[in-house]
Amino acid sequence: MATQYFEHRLELGNYSEQPHFQLMEWHPSLNILAVASINAGTNIFFYGEDGEHDEAARVQHTSNAYSIAWHPVKKTLAIGFSNGELMIWNGSNRRLESVIVHKSCITSLTFNTEGTQLLSADQEGLIIIWKADSLAQVSQQSVMFQLNIPGEAITYVLCKSTPVGRSDQDYRDLARAAVEGDQTALDMLAMKTSRVQTYETTMFFVGTDKGNVHIVTDRIRKACSADDGIVRLLHSYEHNILIVITVTNMMTQYNIQQIETQSEVLIPTHSGKLPGRPMDSDFTLIGTGLFAYVTGESTIRMIDLNSSDNILLKLNPSMGFANNEVLTSISYSTIKGIIAAGTSRGNIAFWIYTPNRRTTDMEKHWNLQRAKPICNGLPIRKLKYCPQRNCLVANLNSQLFMLTNENMSAAYRDNLAVVQLSPTVIHVAFFRYSIVKEEELDMPFKNLCVSKNHIAVWNKKQIRVYELICDASKADAEKVVCNNKGLVACSPSNVVLYDQLLFVHENGRVNVVSFQGTSRQSLTFGQNEGEVSTISSNTSFLVMGSTKGYVKVFDISRRELRQLGKTLNINTHTPSVDSIRELAINCTGSKVTVLTSQTNLQPSSRIYVWDVEKDSVTNFDFSSEKLPGSDYGLIKQKDHTNKNTPQYRRYPSNVQWDPEDARLMALEIYLHQQRFDLSTSLTADDLLLTSRGVGDGNSMLATDHTAVSREATAVNHEDLAESLIVSMFCTPDNQIYPKEVFPRDASYRQLMAIKIPFYFFVTRDKNAESHIHSVKSRKSLTETKLEPPENTDETIAIKNSRIRIQLPKLDAIDASGLFPQTNHHDNQSNGFYTDSELGESVIYSDYLTGKTMGDFVGVNGLEKNIIEAIMNFSYNLTLGDLDAAFKAIKIIKKESVWENLARMCVLNRRADVAKICLGKMGLFRGARALRAVDQDNPDTKIAVLAIHLNMKEEAEKILLQSKQYDLLNQLYQSTNEWEKAIDIATHYDRIHLRNTFYNYAKHFEENNQLDKAIEYYEKSGTQITEVRRMFLDRKDMTGYKAYTANKNDPKLFRWWGRYFESRGKIDDALGCYRKANDNLSLCRLLCEQDQPTKAIELCSDTGNKAACYHMARYFEKKGDFKQAIAYFQQASAISNAMRLCRDNRLDEYMANIAVQGTPDDMLEAARYFQTLPMQEDRAILLYHKAGLTSKAIDLAFKHERYSALAQIADSVGKNVDPTQATRMADYFMQLKQFDKAVDLLAAIDRVDEAADLAIRNEIPLTEELLERLSPAKPTIEEDIPRYQAICEKLGDLAASQGAYAGAAKKYLDAGNKIKSIRALIHSGDVERITVFANVARNREVYLLAADYLKTLDWKKHPDALQNIMTFYKKARAFERLAQFYDMCAQIEIEEYHDYSKALEALMEAYKILRDNGENTFTKDETLQNLELKCRNIKRFLDARDRYTSDPETGARELAGLLSDQKIFNGVQPGDLYGILIEHFARREKYKQAGMLLDELQQHVSEPYFSHYVNPSILSAIYSATGRKMGASDSTVYDNDDGDSTEREDMMMIMIKMIDDNNKNMDI
Repeated sequence: MATQYFEHRLELGNYSEQPHFQLMEWHPSLNILAVASINAGTNIFFYGEDGEHDEAARVQHTSNAYSIAWHPVKKTLAIGFSNGELMIWNGSNRRLESVIVHKSCITSLTFNTEGTQLLSADQEGLIIIWKADSLAQVSQQSVMFQLNIPGEAITYVLCKSTPVGRSDQDYRDLARAAVEGDQTALDMLAMKTSRVQTYETTMFFVGTDKGNVHIVTDRIRKACSADDGIVRLLHSYEHNILIVITVTNMMTQYNIQQIETQSEVLIPTHSGKLPGRPMDSDFTLIGTGLFAYVTGESTIRMIDLNSSDNILLKLNPSMGFANNEVLTSISYSTIKGIIAAGTSRGNIAFWIYTPNRRTTDMEKHWNLQRAKPICNGLPIRKLKYCPQRNCLVANLNSQLFMLTNENMSAAYRDNLAVVQLSPTVIHVAFFRYSIVKEEELDMPFKNLCVSKNHIAVWNKKQIRVYELICDASKADAEKVVCNNKGLVACSPSNVVLYDQLLFVHENGRVNVVSFQGTSRQSLTFGQNEGEVSTISSNTSFLVMGSTKGYVKVFDISRRELRQLGKTLNINTHTPSVDSIRELAINCTGSKVTVLTSQTNLQPSSRIYVWDVEKDSVTNFDFSSEKLPGSDYGLIKQKDHTNKNTPQYRRYPSNVQWDPEDARLMALEIYLHQQRFDLSTSLTADDLLLTSRGVGDGNSMLATDHTAVSREATAVNHEDLAESLIVSMFCTPDNQIYPKEVFPRDASYRQLMAIKIPFYFFVTRDKNAESHIHSVKSRKSLTETKLEPPENTDETIAIKNSRIRIQLPKLDAIDASGLFPQTNHHDNQSNGFYTDSELGESVIYSDYLTGKTMGDFVGVNGLEKNIIEAIMNFSYNLTLGDLDAAFKAIKIIKKESVWENLARMCVLNRRADVAKICLGKMGLFRGARALRAVDQDNPDTKIAVLAIHLNMKEEAEKILLQSKQYDLLNQLYQSTNEWEKAIDIATHYDRIHLRNTFYNYAKHFEENNQLDKAIEYYEKSGTQITEVRRMFLDRKDMTGYKAYTANKNDPKLFRWWGRYFESRGKIDDALGCYRKANDNLSLCRLLCEQDQPTKAIELCSDTGNKAACYHMARYFEKKGDFKQAIAYFQQASAISNAMRLCRDNRLDEYMANIAVQGTPDDMLEAARYFQTLPMQEDRAILLYHKAGLTSKAIDLAFKHERYSALAQIADSVGKNVDPTQATRMADYFMQLKQFDKAVDLLAAIDRVDEAADLAIRNEIPLTEELLERLSPAKPTIEEDIPRYQAICEKLGDLAASQGAYAGAAKKYLDAGNKIKSIRALIHSGDVERITVFANVARNREVYLLAADYLKTLDWKKHPDALQNIMTFYKKARAFERLAQFYDMCAQIEIEEYHDYSKALEALMEAYKILRDNGENTFTKDETLQNLELKCRNIKRFLDARDRYTSDPETGARELAGLLSDQKIFNGVQPGDLYGILIEHFARREKYKQAGMLLDELQQHVSEPYFSHYVNPSILSAIYSATGRKMGASDSTVYDNDDGDSTEREDMMMIMIKMIDDNNKNMDI
């Protein structure tokens, strides 16, 4: 149901002084407003959410209040006064308590989010944290902490916010649903419980007049500082950001997460000076991610806390705001997503958040509504939204207004329509007397109902009934008088008015009372059926539903009310335990519609229809059932897994039954979003969807878009609309069939009623003063016609959609509200008359519009029999009963009716029925077009039908849905919608894109828009001919010259060259040909002008073949055949050159030229040379090159041209004749040229013979020849051994010739992996060896590869070590792997003297050998040897390390090692003796050193002493002991050549050992 803001001034009761409102606060959860008027004392007033003043709760105090704060849960208000007094008002018992601890003015108060603590702060910097008891009271003994900030006055305090959760009412509803068995509600309640159990430490932020911000917990700590005093603090929980604003409008952001990670002051993340006047500034958070502020300008500025982007929302004078009007206050509704801003002229501006994926500009997601006047001329100083309800309070200092977002009450019955404009003003349209007026009632009301000439209005306290009395003798302005008929004191939830009775829903029952309140009867449900929750009526029938899902129907036309049928329990027909949301009944009382709400608090998407007589229930689900003329009613979910993405679906509401046709009903289906939250991240697809209920929706969205978005908009327009209007038929067997679906127009607020042939809507007031709810001057329906609506975009849209203002007059309407059945009408009447044609809508007043049903648009002669026939036709057509449909309209003769029926066929996609309608209309052209359409494509038929019926938008929609983009393109072209046509062709109809450009260019040419025509001719690719034609048709050669010069297109210059040549302007022609780069034309023209020299230069410079060909023909005519032949060659005209050679006996030229030609040219030359004596060699080679190798061979043997035969043999291929190849091979074998014979045999796939021949004669093999000699691998198992034998022979031959790579490949083909790896080892290709070993998966191959890799220089091949270990492991040769580690250890010792690494290698060898392999004597012996080596090296390392720290002890331990004869199993003697020798020599104990040298000589030759002992120390020893110096070790090791030779010898020995080992393995 549509809503709007109703404002009313808040009353002060018996308070008579002039108020001065300075403080106001909403209770966070109880919807109570506290307002403090401070004027020589304080008066605090309390109001409910509906603005009701609680007179008894007023608080008075002699001191001035400076701050107030509500408890977050309890009805408790804390008040701080200028004298330091803290007062607590308990709203439960109206008790006041006060305590004085502060010695100066209390400037700030705030509760923590749990309500357990209250912080108060004063001007002297004293901060007190109070502990609140269970009654939310504080006393002097409740002081928890007292903290002081000396020298600073507290200006603002803020409690760190927590996530916004559900209200208490939400949790009560969840608890009720969980008790009734809803698992979803139970899970949500469990989440609430678990969340409540976790509390964060309470943290307060305190700002001072010195610009400091302190954090207060159980202690105080400085958080940050600013240059000026703090005026406001804001906190975003989601982003954990603190926003600080100073008195000079300096805004700074801080990340509070830094508090937990550092002890110093916070570092600003963003800072800036806000523009505008600080005195007119106001600030708020939009959701959790936007910071919004106003500063005395006409703009709201918003900052994205995440990206720091700026968003500007500006006032628009076209929406009722003045040019110099500025914004002074701001507030945000988290419930509805609305920004409200007060202005300097007493208006309120509303921006509604409407996500839209058509744009990424966030400013366009906020739609400005029309100005809401509150008090003209007085600025609005403060605005505050209620946290739990969509109501707003506006403070003008001396006045206080509350704006409540109420359902816009409206009712229609018995030709009387009433619309609520404000809490006390109604808009009345009395169709019976053709009167429209506005009436101010004597009480504010919430809702209303009507019946005949009575109006009943009610609020929470009473019902008033008014009677409309018509006096025809008076003027139109005074013809209808509204009299007070009665008053009933009660608290109604709903009221139904029938005849002289009121059916009042109150306290779970329905009381039947008279207009004066006399009780007649009471209607209730049984004890187990619950209480009455909703009621509804239609004509003389009343339906009521209970809280437990029970439904009853009553006939209220009798004195004693009688129940019809049985009692329905709707929960026996619903998938879950639902509650009844809405009821409606048809005019005969036979059908009842039931709308429910699910236990998860969301409205159900189903409508249930109860047949009262048959007691049967059926349903229609708008989330899955197909709707006519649209895709589906549901909104498709883009992401079912993302919990942060809002989910949308459709749900029905506001069901209206026709008051005369029991089959027809209409309803609205709305778009429902589970929760409106700006902090939720929306996907691109979700941004197109609009949340319902965020306001009255009076906003105009952009309508221009491309065809890409147009397709989605046209196809799913109903799915994406905020509200759809759906009419439905209900059959006697209780089946539901959708009849018509259309989006609710933006100018409509809500569906008020349905009465054939109209849907009645409450519309928006289009006058600028629409929101000033004073009583307007009375006017009749006739007068309404004389006042055209304001020329807004909506008005233009109305004019463009054939809406006509048609006003019924008293003399043109009967008692039922329809038109009298007569064929004679006054054509001068201002009302409906029978020969008028119904438009799409009928505007009755600013607030009432009747939209014509689709079945009746364009119909004239609106008589009851025609209405009945059309409805029967529509009903039967919807049900698919064609016979009954045509039977119903036999009486209709008017073409307009048949045209309208044809339109219905378009909407229902019934082309078969449309043919008959076209025939009745006499539209034979359309019938012929239908027959011409392909029978297999019904959508095309419907589209063609729509076009012939001028239903262009419907045709466009159908073609988009059926993806007939070519036809849609043609449709747009035929209606001159060229941009749409190009859009469609660009994205969907690319095959016709150039044609579309061409047609568009023709369109521009016809309209003399030559520049545009040229542009689109160029896009179509036809500019060469079409643009020239366009200029020549207009005889505009100058324009064409300018166009040619501008485009610089060679094709255009070529045409100009021919043009000038035809005019004899040779120089101009040559110039144009040069610009066109047309060398042929240049050469031709130069030759014609007898300038061959320039023509030759042109051919030489450009090499253009066409020009060269022309020069060749020129020289041929001149008789210069050699020049002609040369230019024919340059032009690649070989046949022409050969022709000249043959005709002029130029044989030498011909032989060279023929080779450059095609095979046909070479064959022709060969035949020519065959006829000439002594030219056989040329003929043979040309035959061979031409592909006739057999012919060439025959000719060579015939004329014994064996040299030519040898050339043929070198280039013979597989296409040669095998007989000829065999003949040539035999010939070459006779000549002992076995290599050629082998090639020939291999070429003709006689590989066995070729291989045998190659093996016998040891022909040198290349890899290419080896491949050619290899036979194809057989597919038969029996031929495999022969194939492998040949491959192995070829491998042996290749190996013997040193072609190891080819040999390895042949061995592999033969299946002999061992020979293959050996061949690779001989080739020395380390990479191939490694790859082959990895893929071979053969133990012997692993061993051979690893043994070979051990012989390499590991510095040049760093990957070899890893491959060796890998191969040994794969071969499970753990003893060899241990030996390899042992060898590595030995190398570390001998070459690098690195015993630590050697010890690691030996330990690894020991571990591998111990843990793997079988236990053998050899293994045990090896393990013992490795263990001994490790032990010896460890003893040596320990002694050497000890020598480093303690030389004497280390030397004794090293000397002790010499006594162990096994120490040298692992330790080099030179290393051990060398340390001791140097030890004694440094201590000049040369005798002992000499003795050690003698012992060392038993292990190491004297020339190698310098490897272990410093040469200078050796010299000293030798000098002291008188020994003679032997040959220097350096002379031995400095000989690089000797070392290289020795290493090469060792490598050869090792390779020989590996080969011997492998041979032994083979044996």
